[in-house]
Amino acid sequence: MIGRSGLCNFPLHLSKRLQNGLKLLILEQPFRELDRLGLRGNEYGLREVFPVMPGLIAGNQLNDWRGKSTLLPPYLDLPEVEMSDPEWNWHGFTNFRAWRAGNRGTISSVLLEKPCIGNWLPLLQGGFDLQYAPLIEFREGNGIVILSQLDLSGRTENDPEAQELLRKVLARLDQAQAAPVRTTWYAGDERGRALLETLRISFRPLDAARLSTGDLLVVGPQAQLPDDLPKRIDAGLTVLAFGLSGDELRALGVAPKLERGKFFSSFVEKLSETPEFAGISNADLHWRSEAEFDAYPSDTPDGRALGVIRSGKGKVVTMQLAPWQFDEKEFYLRTTRRRSFHTAARLLANLGAPANSGFFKALDGNTGNAEIPLPENRWRGMADPEKKGENSNFFQPDFKPDNGWRRVKVPGRIGEQIKELAGYKGWFWYRLEFYVPRNIDTAKKYSLEFGAIDDESRVWLNGEFLGEVSAKNFPGRWGVPLFII
Repeated sequence: MIGRSGLCNFPLHLSKRLQNGLKLLILEQPFRELDRLGLRGNEYGLREVFPVMPGLIAGNQLNDWRGKSTLLPPYLDLPEVEMSDPEWNWHGFTNFRAWRAGNRGTISSVLLEKPCIGNWLPLLQGGFDLQYAPLIEFREGNGIVILSQLDLSGRTENDPEAQELLRKVLARLDQAQAAPVRTTWYAGDERGRALLETLRISFRPLDAARLSTGDLLVVGPQAQLPDDLPKRIDAGLTVLAFGLSGDELRALGVAPKLERGKFFSSFVEKLSETPEFAGISNADLHWRSEAEFDAYPSDTPDGRALGVIRSGKGKVVTMQLAPWQFDEKEFYLRTTRRRSFHTAARLLANLGAPANSGFFKALDGNTGNAEIPLPENRWRGMADPEKKGENSNFFQPDFKPDNGWRRVKVPGRIGEQIKELAGYKGWFWYRLEFYVPRNIDTAKKYSLEFGAIDDESRVWLNGEFLGEVSAKNFPGRWGVPLFII
């Protein structure tokens, strides 16, 4: 069990133990640690969350826990001069962020977005578009991890509901068994193959002579299938079909009632009762415009997009609207497309397809997406109205700043910090000495990122010129300089 913020400067190496069957519970971690592990997340408080899997909570939601959560400060740390809505570095992008006004009643303050790659089973969900999973289970090999971003620890008051939920989570992890996996084959065109590769599914091209009744066959459009496939399904073969037409489904020996047309998504009343759909919610099946495809009728129990057809000892599971059917260039479909990948990953995991996500390797020490914040209060600055600094080697590591270099705060405006420079227009040098962790991976590339600079900038690191943002190479455009080192 790894407690709150326990992944910061993580000293352990757990990947091999996890592959061999270690069970791991990780309690709430700061956003930077989720980012380091390769997981997308966000910072804003949820005061209500909803179940995806049954049995963990009584009723339809958790809401308004007692006291305050303390993982995040109650208010944003804003610059002295606000020029816009609050911004932050969100997974490498400068993005607007949600305001925060107190932590009372908060159930989860650092949210994990539902991952698409690997066997991630959301247990609870919440937030905008229900795209976050504050409690989620991950399986790979023989290892099982439950990651809880619920604010269970460090509350100003104990909440009985939170304590009972933690007890149930521990019991679930204690009783969990590694899920069996199936040999997975694929037949179809490049779209289905690319989907499996994107989701890092371990699969083989279909070899009909070696296909066994205990295997999983994934079928995409334009598949070449053996003539005796219906008999194999009756004997126990499991088939998962992505984006097939009615005619292509009939080639599998099944004849579901389908209708071709343009349809909006539908609500599936008892979605969680179908084991093949475990971890999928109605929010994951929602698309934001009419989509043209061969759909199930609106009164079908499993909705328009999903279906399970049982035949003898086997079954055919269908996802009629595959991820590639959503235009990746349409901005308003970006969330729909991402959720479609999550749905496909859940179907594959539920049917036993093995994935090799690489997530366990992120739990080997302090590896992953390392981020080193630059100190804001150690900068020194010097005005250079005559532009002599470059010839004076201000940028060299062995340059020794004299008393003319002043302490300056970054971010900030020079004219407001140094009175004699009020209204100054000209060159100004910033110099910072900082340290990087000893265990930093020197084989990786890193980016050096600054906020907006007015108006132009040139940057050196350890005496090496990295680049510039100026009218010469960015005509009429100034913004956030980003340099690769």
